[in-house]
Amino acid sequence: ETVDISYVEIKKADLLDDIQIDEQALENFFIDTQDIYAEPERRRLAHILIEITDEQTEEQAKAKIDGIYQQIIDGADFSELAKAESNDPGSAEVGGDLGFTDPGTFVPEFEEVGNALSLNQMSEPVLTEFGFHIIKLLDIEEAKEPVFAEVRQKVEDAYRDAEAESLFVDLSSQLSELSFESEDLMGPATELQLEVNSTGHVGRSVSEGFAANPDVLAAAFSVDVLQDGNNSALIEITPNHHAVVRVSEHFPSELKTLDVVREEVENSVRREKAETLAVEQAQQMVAMLEEGSITRFVADQYGLTWTVVAEASRSEREIDAEINQKAFTLPRPSEGNKAVDYVVLANGDTAVVSVTNVQNAPAADVDVANINSLARVLATREGSADFQSLREYLREEGNISRN
Repeated sequence: ETVDISYVEIKKADLLDDIQIDEQALENFFIDTQDIYAEPERRRLAHILIEITDEQTEEQAKAKIDGIYQQIIDGADFSELAKAESNDPGSAEVGGDLGFTDPGTFVPEFEEVGNALSLNQMSEPVLTEFGFHIIKLLDIEEAKEPVFAEVRQKVEDAYRDAEAESLFVDLSSQLSELSFESEDLMGPATELQLEVNSTGHVGRSVSEGFAANPDVLAAAFSVDVLQDGNNSALIEITPNHHAVVRVSEHFPSELKTLDVVREEVENSVRREKAETLAVEQAQQMVAMLEEGSITRFVADQYGLTWTVVAEASRSEREIDAEINQKAFTLPRPSEGNKAVDYVVLANGDTAVVSVTNVQNAPAADVDVANINSLARVLATREGSADFQSLREYLREEGNISRN
């Protein structure tokens, strides 16, 4: 089943270039929003941090920071002590310098003390969630009032965005109303100077394009739109992208004719027969091997060759994982004999597997952890098998009636 979806859409991004710029309006907009463009005071702080950790209690950290503070009071260099003692490795390398930062960069306790310092002043130890700090103010960049000429482009971009947002909301409202009242999309599109677009044939599951939006598909296949032939309600593709959809054509599901799918059917039948033949030949080969035929003779009868992997481990990479897994399920062969079986692979191929020798891992290589891990795996496997058996039993014996 597919539908051809017609739709009208409004994108805020498409409206930006349509906004007319008036210098006076732009200056008025700047006056109303100039706080956005102001550059706040920026402070360059340095600190020495002593952390509170599992190895260092709050009392111990406090005693250490107090000792450092006293050393600075007595004339020691703040920067050198930061390099030697601070638990903040990033700033310790540069003498505790945190660089210029904007307001709100640090936790409130740190920020409050840093903002109260005068140039080159140092604080007493301050406790935050990170530990104890000694904070020093190294420099100040004064706040700057914005100048229109310097930020004009930013103002224009913001003005366009604000005007486009207003226009977008207004057009979306009109589109919603007109589409509700109209019997098609051409009327609303003409009045709002929009284009009617089409998706082409799409099904209920689409991975790309306009119709990939789940709300679009839900609307297109809804009773109101698909069966009653109405325009959809306004759909929010994104906050800045709205649309209304309509089903212009509906193509119900139908059985394809043999002429259309002949090649596909032939390939499917051919593959199925090939897989069946492969299993039959594998069964014949297994029977011959179990009766004592040598492997080379059996392979020659079918024009095949054996691949031999010596000392294959459970994680062997030289052979297909399904073949390797099959090999490890076969019973241990007696000396001079072999254990054989076949396995159907995921791709439809069939492989005959012959195990001629099994070597246990040296006892010294099997530790307690591996044994316990194997025990858990086996317990899980046995539990799953028991549960499956119980479920099958209950399904066979259960008696369910409906009123």
